[in-house]
Amino acid sequence: MKKLNSFLKKSITLLLAGTILIISNIYEVKAQEYIKNETIALTDENGDICAYYTPYSDTNPEPTIKPRYTSNINWTINAGRYTVGDNQYTLSSGISIQINVSQSKTGKSYIILYNRSTNTYKYLTNTETTNGWNGTINLGNNFNGGLYSIGIANLSSNTITYSGSYSL
Repeated sequence: MKKLNSFLKKSITLLLAGTILIISNIYEVKAQEYIKNETIALTDENGDICAYYTPYSDTNPEPTIKPRYTSNINWTINAGRYTVGDNQYTLSSGISIQINVSQSKTGKSYIILYNRSTNTYKYLTNTETTNGWNGTINLGNNFNGGLYSIGIANLSSNTITYSGSYSL
């Protein structure tokens, strides 16, 4: 009887572990699909929603209208560092930023907005990527307007080159 109870306990433990593994994989796949196809709320370092990112897709194609401003990026950023562009823009809620930037190596990266008036940075924490961005950032109602520059933070352990452009 003891051998049967031990066998049953081990079987139930293995069954539960397998079920948990299957469920966690399903949620991971759904999260990846969400990132590829849905609008993502972007938060600043305080957790406040300040913008929204929508990747380009069949339902959200890249705009065909020419933007007012376009800046090219060809930045090599060392591990754990950031770079901010020289261009300065007056940004406020309702502004859209189209971004199409690839990165040379896989590594954790974020979009940052540098407020030139207050010398503060907004890390758009939900823009974390390991392969670049190709979508639109829409600045939300909670975005504090001001004079900003756009940048990238490389929080990986590799030096990465970022290439592409952003447009307003």
